[in-house]
Amino acid sequence: MNHRLIASSALASVLALGMLSTAAAADAPAKEKCFGVAKAGANDCANLSGTHSCAGQSKADNAADEWKYVAKGTCASLGGKSADEAKKAMKKLRRTRRSVSGPVSKAASPVHRSLAGIGLRQPHYAQVIEDPPAVGFVEVHSENFYADGGAALAVLHEARERFPVSLHGVGLALGSAAGVDPWHLDRLDRLVQRIDPVRVSDHACFARAAREPGGSPVHANDLLPIAFNDASLAILCDNVARVQDRLQRTLLVENLSAYLSFDDATLTEPEFLAALCRRTGCGLLLDVNNLMVNALNERVADPLAHGRAFVDALPPDIVGEIHLAGYCETPDIVIDDHGSRVRPAVWALYEHALQRFGAVPTLVEWDTDVPPLSVLLGEAQQATDRLAWLHR
Repeated sequence: MNHRLIASSALASVLALGMLSTAAAADAPAKEKCFGVAKAGANDCANLSGTHSCAGQSKADNAADEWKYVAKGTCASLGGKSADEAKKAMKKLRRTRRSVSGPVSKAASPVHRSLAGIGLRQPHYAQVIEDPPAVGFVEVHSENFYADGGAALAVLHEARERFPVSLHGVGLALGSAAGVDPWHLDRLDRLVQRIDPVRVSDHACFARAAREPGGSPVHANDLLPIAFNDASLAILCDNVARVQDRLQRTLLVENLSAYLSFDDATLTEPEFLAALCRRTGCGLLLDVNNLMVNALNERVADPLAHGRAFVDALPPDIVGEIHLAGYCETPDIVIDDHGSRVRPAVWALYEHALQRFGAVPTLVEWDTDVPPLSVLLGEAQQATDRLAWLHR
């Protein structure tokens, strides 16, 4: 879509409105944006992330990233901050939470931190709650718990009493030029406040776009790849910053399993992800299974060596979690389906990643053809054994 193309009729309307408002604007009192003084339910707009899109009404009084217009020169006397001051304050806040693992939960004891985690899925709810296994943490898909109340949320609260919980999202669409959906971010913020997760994460992908210029964005309900260039990086950084400012904690962003690439890419994926972490203070959720899937689909001569080179190209201090999973091979393509045991080559790549990044919290994902819990725990134990190997 070429956003520089503007319909002539729309342009004429804008010009006409501008001419009609010129005289009135000359007589109107000067105003300025004042951050931190808007009351709940009544702000003008929030655009500190740089997307210049209205985020809806303020959810709390005097939110630092919400603003309203006030008479010019009165913001300081009202206890607010100018736009420049607010941006500086947000940058300072992000610098204070650069630890990529996020705040440590009370449930994240040293014993928990030495063990791998598992994805908590519905077939295992009762068994995990009634007879808690020895795992480091459980991870859930955030969007499954956005409802107020209900059985699923009750189970999550029960799990939170037994384990550290990691919230892993699939719907923020952080690489979307249309920005982050305000409703989605509201629900995530509410869930974070309820659960106090040990980590919050989502993907480096896009999924929201308008069908036509000026239209309302629609959600593709998929994890669609983005081009590794400066334009995509700017969009992703803006959206990640907005989410972190809202949640008041570090976000981990996962590398994608992608089935196509873009001709206008100007950065390698490791360069792109490193720049994202450097600019926003976010961390990386490194999915080593995705590295293997992508290498196999690119038909490189040595997929494991390709994955190791990717790992070695990343800064050693940005990885806050690692994901492991199985994949499905078809005659034409390899699919990241999370439906089988971790492959030997993925285990080998994981071992290389541990040597570079240290004992990073590790999760085994299993989302399709979910096996008995004992099988999943067996995979998690293999990861735990490798974590322990680092400390010999």
